[in-house]
Amino acid sequence: MSSKFTRVTYLCRDVSNYKFWDTFVLEGDFDIEDVRRWMFDGEFFIPERVGLPRLLPELRNDDDHDLRSLEWVERCLDGRALRSAAEFGERMAAASKKGSFTDVDSWFFGASTHLLLRE
Repeated sequence: MSSKFTRVTYLCRDVSNYKFWDTFVLEGDFDIEDVRRWMFDGEFFIPERVGLPRLLPELRNDDDHDLRSLEWVERCLDGRALRSAAEFGERMAAASKKGSFTDVDSWFFGASTHLLLRE
């Protein structure tokens, strides 16, 4: 009996437009559209709030932010899943309900951003 897996690629784009990519594997079918409603502006999330690496070196510009984007998914045979697709969706929903991705003023307007988003 074979399981279905989904490889998800996510992106960090810093203020200088340098790009940092990473992937993770979920067990089961996953579509970005399934979690878009829980993401800031339907596109961004904070990886650490859902158990993923941050993707940005510690050295950073004061204008950088902690928001990342899910870029694409592909079905795969890789059985080394981080967690199930359902659990990842639950983590996204829980982080959103806590306000982790939706406080626009805190990440967009000034230095208080970094303090709030790194609790």
